Amino acid sequence: MLTGGGPANTTETISIYAYKVLFQTLQFGYGSTLAVITFLCIMLISLVYLKLLGREYWRRLVP
Repeated sequence: MLTGGGPANTTETISIYAYKVLFQTLQFGYGSTLAVITFLCIMLISLVYLKLLGREYWRRLVP
């Protein structure tokens, strides 16, 4: 976030890229698609993590 993508966009994350596409180049369709795909990836990773965490939680409760 601090470098804004760094020299030649080497440290640019997908969220910064989506922001630039949305608001700097005004490509709303492409930028929105990037944002939705990012959200879906994060949601999938979170659901897998919560499922694994839930298994550990129930294993500790029920001997």
